[in-house]
Amino acid sequence: MVTIIHYPYGGISYAISSDNRWMMMSLPGLYDDAIFCRDQLYVIFDGRVDVWDNLDREWKMVVPTPELLVDYPLYFWFWLLVQTSLCDLLHVCWKIGSMEELSDDNETLLMIFYKLDIHKSTSLQGNNLGEYACFLRNNQSLYLSCKDFSELRPNHIYFTNDFWWWNDHHREKC
Repeated sequence: MVTIIHYPYGGISYAISSDNRWMMMSLPGLYDDAIFCRDQLYVIFDGRVDVWDNLDREWKMVVPTPELLVDYPLYFWFWLLVQTSLCDLLHVCWKIGSMEELSDDNETLLMIFYKLDIHKSTSLQGNNLGEYACFLRNNQSLYLSCKDFSELRPNHIYFTNDFWWWNDHHREKC
């Protein structure tokens, strides 16, 4: 299965290898990220994780938006899904300052990740990636072993700036 999200509006289309056309899904929200894992399509909207476990059924929420323990006076929350080497799903969010305060030197101000428990409809905040590192991007995030890639630093999250909102904002500033 191949899935695309239509930015900036969040619509989702999919194609199956046995079919020769794209299908548009019915949507209860505008989704930020999608991942196909364990024969199911998981999507995220404003921190909430939904699943489409059968193409003939409707969406169902499997994990609500986590309660964030720290509330900084910042502007945007962004959420992604990352599949681990053990086929678990991580729910990663970060928050940046208001667009007026951003400059080319700004870094992400807060990053939090959660391990999803789909069966219990919960997420548990993580505090260590161990010997792994994450690359976050708006196309497909990666979870990589630092033993296999010695250039990476363990327990680090790498952030790419290939996000449409970031690129649009920087184009306007030039």
